[in-house]
Amino acid sequence: MPTHLIYSAWKKTKDENGVIWQNTKDGKGNEIIRNIKFVDPMQHKDMEEHTGACFLCGKQMTHGMKLKKVFSNVFTDWNQAKNPSGTHVCPACCFSILTTKERYGLRTFSNVANEEHLWLPNRVEMREFLLRPPDPPFVVNLAVSQKKHIAFKGEVNYSRDIFTVMYEEMPVLIVLKKFKKLLTIVEHFLYGFTKTEITTGEYSQKRILDFGIDAWEAFEEQVKPYRGTPFLDVVMFVAQRIENEEHSCNEGNLRFAQKRAPLV
Repeated sequence: MPTHLIYSAWKKTKDENGVIWQNTKDGKGNEIIRNIKFVDPMQHKDMEEHTGACFLCGKQMTHGMKLKKVFSNVFTDWNQAKNPSGTHVCPACCFSILTTKERYGLRTFSNVANEEHLWLPNRVEMREFLLRPPDPPFVVNLAVSQKKHIAFKGEVNYSRDIFTVMYEEMPVLIVLKKFKKLLTIVEHFLYGFTKTEITTGEYSQKRILDFGIDAWEAFEEQVKPYRGTPFLDVVMFVAQRIENEEHSCNEGNLRFAQKRAPLV
């Protein structure tokens, strides 16, 4: 189960104070390292001895928390329960749900975990994880709104070439070779266009002329089949504007577009 992998990874990653670190930026755009301390379910006052199957994951447990102590009144994912008749939630699933007074909870962070480590990547770091996934088994969750409980809905992956990520509540199959090609195209496209334009297909005419009509048509031909799909959403979530000497003229854009192998 993904929650058990994540919980185990957290226990191996946290320091003696229960803290793990996240690279992020402050309100002024300065890079900072933030200390993140999640709720330790085994230290929670409502954790108690209980033998049975977890309400959420269905796994057997020796300790758990009553449903009313874990879920708020606005929780709506009751249909996700693997054991609907269960009365308690296991520590691993509790970890994925509980939130601290400082509003730190797993749902507020994109995360990657394998058997050895739990990471809370920013978008630049998540891009690298998707291009070079960690050793399996691993899970990848992209928290777009930072409001959804997605950890218990994810999938544990055993391949680095074809794997599933959670984009909010949507499982998205990533074929790594195809992902790399589309990401390369989109990141070159970002030199001349905004993410909104690429996502919607509604472009500024001036930017098309500046980029070069032939080059734009060549790029659009490869991106268009993915528009409106969660696969492109994942690409756009992590894509970064990459500049190099090929961006200096329309001819350079066209050469780049023409040498890209077709995606479909």
